[in-house]
Amino acid sequence: MLEKSLTRLPYMRLIWLRFGLSCLLLHAAALHAQTLRVVGTTFARIYEQNGYGEFSGMGVDLVRELAQRLGYDVQFELYPWPRAQQMVELGQADVLMGPYKTPDRVARFTFAATPFYRDEILFYARRSSPNWDGNTSSLYGKKVGVVAGWVYTPQFDAIKGNLELTTADQVETGLRMLDFGRIDLLAVNQRNTQPVLIQLGLMSKLTPVQPALGSQVGYLAFPRQPRFEALRSDMDRVFQQLLANGTLTRLSQKWSVALP
Repeated sequence: MLEKSLTRLPYMRLIWLRFGLSCLLLHAAALHAQTLRVVGTTFARIYEQNGYGEFSGMGVDLVRELAQRLGYDVQFELYPWPRAQQMVELGQADVLMGPYKTPDRVARFTFAATPFYRDEILFYARRSSPNWDGNTSSLYGKKVGVVAGWVYTPQFDAIKGNLELTTADQVETGLRMLDFGRIDLLAVNQRNTQPVLIQLGLMSKLTPVQPALGSQVGYLAFPRQPRFEALRSDMDRVFQQLLANGTLTRLSQKWSVALP
């Protein structure tokens, strides 16, 4: 009898080992499910990462507040903008930070019910030759710069087909082109552009000009797959609470970002 018990001991240990391992894996999966994967690209004062890997901005603070109230942890990640959008479209990430809404994007993502920030879209020009008085006719014959992949406004989209457009790969490139005289105007949003202008030391040479081309509002967006619908609904509900209790106003003032 004793001999039979001894032969069964390694087998029972194996069973308990497998059971314990299964519990650990289930626990790890549960923990993973509670971590929101948030992706985006660098948006000044909305979504930025410093040299130590730390994320900051109005959007970062907002998502942290929403996640805390809903019982999630958050993992922020930075990618080129097309890659970040693709990850959310494919359901590889939970939240896309800050996109403007367009018909194409509505087909690819589910947007939050309410935007959380507003951008003014306008032209930058050389101080010596503003080149813009609000009349569309004044743009004909001018070289107008745009930034690759950017969404502008319906007003600008309505006229850009008649303009001589030059595409810059990023805001910094566009500002340098404007400074060198390769373009006459650069269409951008002021929030992203002003910090770069300061960094380049071009404040005395380049300036935003009025009137503005219009404005855009930015959202949180989610994958369209049904399994993400509860997350979007919960975030919409808590967002309204933050709107009502003044948290959103406080965040906009902290980061000098305009509210919708």
